[in-house]
Amino acid sequence: MGGLKKYLPVTYATMFIGTLAIAGIPPFAGFFSKDEILFQAFLKYKVIWVLAVATALMTAFYMFRLVYMTFYGQYRGPEWEKAGHAAVVTAAIHGAAHPADPHAHGQANRVNHEISHGPADTIASTAVGTSVHDDDGGHGHGPWHGPHESPGPMTFPLMALAVGAVVAGFVGIPAALGGNNAIEHFLEPSFTASHTTVTAAAAGAEHGAAAPEQHAAESEHAPLGVELGLMGFSVLIAVSGILLARRFYVTHPEQSEQMAMRWPGAHRLLSNKYYVDELYNGTVVAGTMSSGRRLWTFDRNVVDGAVNGTGWVTIISSWFSGLTDRTVVDGLVNFVGWFVQESSHLFRRLQTGLVQNYALLMLLGVFAFVSLYLFVR
Repeated sequence: MGGLKKYLPVTYATMFIGTLAIAGIPPFAGFFSKDEILFQAFLKYKVIWVLAVATALMTAFYMFRLVYMTFYGQYRGPEWEKAGHAAVVTAAIHGAAHPADPHAHGQANRVNHEISHGPADTIASTAVGTSVHDDDGGHGHGPWHGPHESPGPMTFPLMALAVGAVVAGFVGIPAALGGNNAIEHFLEPSFTASHTTVTAAAAGAEHGAAAPEQHAAESEHAPLGVELGLMGFSVLIAVSGILLARRFYVTHPEQSEQMAMRWPGAHRLLSNKYYVDELYNGTVVAGTMSSGRRLWTFDRNVVDGAVNGTGWVTIISSWFSGLTDRTVVDGLVNFVGWFVQESSHLFRRLQTGLVQNYALLMLLGVFAFVSLYLFVR
């Protein structure tokens, strides 16, 4: 929004202290940690030191760019002082310009900023800072009376962090500035144990038992003037980044716009963060989604197809099984029952229960056996 320094004094002060620490300005905590990193890189890896210095310059630049664009300059947020709420609502509903902001939603002084217009009720509620659903006050739920400081539960942690950014660095003051660097001594055994053992094994025969540690200690330190000079150089780099950000975004903000128009390709590349998100979306995200769709197709056509096919085979085979059961198995059983039932009528005629009938049958039987005997004989 810009120009929030007078509206958010506590947030501004704590943010400014934290930014000074991150930029590496003494005597804040970030200075001592950054100086130690740069100093050790200078002693061992000059290329890493050059890259770290460039990083320190960019860190100071973009952090103070954030501070300057947020808290300094002209206020660019939604207007609430110069025009009454009724005028704002009327202008928004009828599509007219905001009484104090021609874009009707703030950032009137931005160059080529995006302007979007939604439904009339949404525009009207946004213009006066109210919610289209609630009128019970609070952020997004009632009339908005401009930017204001956060309540205590949010500012107290900021103050605590700001105090830490101021005093925490004094625990690690290096020896070059007359300190003891308690943090370095506390962590030293974790970093030097294996290094000392390897050095002693490699150089023990030449220098004796105590020489490796002494040689290692000497190689870890540079003359006091070099260390102090590197400290001053790191501070100069941080101050340069701060002044550069101030020039581009406070004293001469038009220069940043001119540079963007002069080198549109580089500006577009940096604004889009080297297109890392686009590359990630085009490879990882798109690849994952494509793989997901292919797996879904395979699951639908192959896995589900096999399951559904098995189900259909089971249904068809069960139909044939039912048909066989009804026509063959049940038919055979029913035929046997029918045959027994029908034949029982014939045998029932022979079982009359009359003695004379049984005697007649016995006589016929005897006659039949005698006839067969005579015929065979």
